[in-house]
Amino acid sequence: MKKITTLIILAAAAAALIGGFFFIRARSEGGDGEEETQLFRADALARIEVEYKGETLRFEKGPDLWTYPEDPAFPLNAAYVRDMENRLKNLTAPHIFPDENPDFGLEDPECVIDAEAADGETVRCELGKVNDTSDVVYARVNGQVCALDDGVAQCFRHTLREMARKDLIPKLQAFDTRTVTVENQNGGFSVHRQETWTLSDGRPADEESIKQLIAGISGIVLGDLTVYHPTEADAAFYGLEQPLYAVTVENDQTDLELAVGQCERDSAMYVYLPEWDCLYAAEQAAAELADMTEEDFQDRKLFTAEYEDLETMTCRSAGEEQEKEITDSNTRWEVYYLLRNMRAEGFAPEAADPEFFITLHMKTEKITLTWGVYDENFYCVSLQDGTNMLISRKEIASVYDLITAL
Repeated sequence: MKKITTLIILAAAAAALIGGFFFIRARSEGGDGEEETQLFRADALARIEVEYKGETLRFEKGPDLWTYPEDPAFPLNAAYVRDMENRLKNLTAPHIFPDENPDFGLEDPECVIDAEAADGETVRCELGKVNDTSDVVYARVNGQVCALDDGVAQCFRHTLREMARKDLIPKLQAFDTRTVTVENQNGGFSVHRQETWTLSDGRPADEESIKQLIAGISGIVLGDLTVYHPTEADAAFYGLEQPLYAVTVENDQTDLELAVGQCERDSAMYVYLPEWDCLYAAEQAAAELADMTEEDFQDRKLFTAEYEDLETMTCRSAGEEQEKEITDSNTRWEVYYLLRNMRAEGFAPEAADPEFFITLHMKTEKITLTWGVYDENFYCVSLQDGTNMLISRKEIASVYDLITAL
């Protein structure tokens, strides 16, 4: 008998909810021609307080934006609070219930919102269960039991950690960056810019490689905030006691400091930002910085001399004593152009056996390039300062073809 009574009660409750669903749906679609009930209206809000998942978050509106006074340093994404304000400023309900149903979940609301308008008027909104079938959330607004659009629930059900900004890594550019320092398992390195980029010992650095380095750092994508104010135990747990790499960037617009640790769980990586004292999961972490060395940023151009300074160009094969001057102006320009735009794909510790020499006699210097076969893919081009660059065989073949065609 008790089972039958229970089934009757459940069936009645279900019928009420289903009936409510169709009634609400009809109201929302304008089936009965009645307008939604206005519950609260304000031009602007001055304060929003949200209780959710054991947290009580209070936000206040300053002259320009929303703030979190309890911790002004927290990287709050104010867009979340603006969405809350927009929902509350014009709060309407598709249906008002004369009585509260236990199935509405309002005896123990999941989320409670208290807000104050700029003119002092207040509103209290308690959110219960979401009815996914009818896309509403049951609520109590200033004592009135009603159904609200379920977007209201989605707007307010956030913890503080979920409301953290994810844009804390700025979009850096090479032209306004002064120094990049990377510390990693290879010891680390620094590159510096005054008029041009240089390595720590003053050697020219490769600008294209540095642009890629800075783009890689700027391309780190933060996911969810994992820990705010991490402890030493947190640092150990997320692999930051010995970071995969750490980066410091000095920039004319904004400096940046971060460290990337590696957690063994699912190879997840985490980014720590000291300025914000925040530890984020990383959706993209530029892991290649862990293996880079200063030599990766060595200048990869054969030379930077200008064509206007070229007076003569000579070439000589290995074993020949006499240099031959390239007098044809078109050929000389094409050879210069090909050489000027060559970039090394790597460096060799020693020079290859010489096969060919080409010398550019400039107004103030003489540039001699010596090359020989390195392997099946590369020639080794040796510069006068002892640098040995690996240039693709295809690029060197283009120069040979021009010279032998004379």
